[in-house]
Amino acid sequence: MVGVTTAATADTDVAHSAATDGNGISRAGYALLRGAVPADWLDELRATFDRCVLPSDQWPVPRQLSWRHSLLDLDPKVQAVCRLPALLAAVGVLIGERFFLSQVEGREPLAGGGYQGLHRDLSAHRPGDTVGALVFFDDYGPANGATRIVPGSHRAAPGEPPFDLTDESRAVQVAGAAGDILVFDADLAHAGCLNPSGARRRSLLICYFADPLHASHLETARLRGVRMDTSERFDFDNHLSSCIPARCSSALPAMRWATDRPGPHGQLITSRIP
Repeated sequence: MVGVTTAATADTDVAHSAATDGNGISRAGYALLRGAVPADWLDELRATFDRCVLPSDQWPVPRQLSWRHSLLDLDPKVQAVCRLPALLAAVGVLIGERFFLSQVEGREPLAGGGYQGLHRDLSAHRPGDTVGALVFFDDYGPANGATRIVPGSHRAAPGEPPFDLTDESRAVQVAGAAGDILVFDADLAHAGCLNPSGARRRSLLICYFADPLHASHLETARLRGVRMDTSERFDFDNHLSSCIPARCSSALPAMRWATDRPGPHGQLITSRIP
């Protein structure tokens, strides 16, 4: 059964009753679905990624040169990944209303590339109406530039100022195995990390929108390289009741992001994050 990770303090799976109503996911702003992609799908998905890579200048809008980009949204297996029940369940919890799959593409940081400052992808009309997901096709961690996140940074607590995107002190880097999926609120502070080794880190970047955003999505779909049909809708209530895994981790084994250490973009130190 897929395990869901929703916070950042420990390194063991624990039974968590909040999983069934999504409270833990909503508070943290993300879920890490361990082993969500069937293992026997991964070789085919990697081959599809490599076959569909396009140079930056062949995209409708040129892409970053420090990343490899794959135009694979029409592939049936990729589309099946986007509809995995546990993934749709987590997305539904975060969006909180009927939603649709708006975009999927492949991304991979090249050797010496991939570093980003903390940023938000941003919701559109209301907090929580946009959710992203990273589906990892290769094992991921500090050696190949895995994503770092700031748990809980998608919503300021009452009386607190918005999260400062220049503050890396709460950032943690995810690590795990091929087949894991990181699902996150678009307002969660996150960023890519430097890929120092050049080891493969192929992934899907998926975007889901709340249903009312479909008209505006269509206006920019071609510019974003979207070719797939986006007319299907998902009712989060149905998926929430049947697909949220029964076992949920309330913590994420992670690496604290340290900017006060030597190196071009800071370095990572193993830590339990309080």
